[in-house]
Amino acid sequence: MLESEFQSQAIDYLEAEDYWVVRVIHSPKSGVMDLICCSPEGKFVGIELKVGNNEPSALQAFAIDEVLQRGGIAFVAWSIEDIKEGLKKGRRDDGHEKFLECEVRL
Repeated sequence: MLESEFQSQAIDYLEAEDYWVVRVIHSPKSGVMDLICCSPEGKFVGIELKVGNNEPSALQAFAIDEVLQRGGIAFVAWSIEDIKEGLKKGRRDDGHEKFLECEVRL
């Protein structure tokens, strides 16, 4: 699956769950997550989407940490199931080994 296909699936899922969603195409700030959302309850949500064996960069991990420290929800997802779990737990440490292995503090 291409990342663009996963993005479309993720957006469709989130919008069906009443999330407001923006797909980030380009940002002047490095590490910004692929999807910036607002939950139906008004909570900030950032989701970095990955396919295959792709892993988040150190800057992406840093951006996720920044959102989490401010009380938002942020995580990496390789599947719709990862998105469901990330939204339910509201944090990064969802047990996904790929992400935990690449964690880097800047």
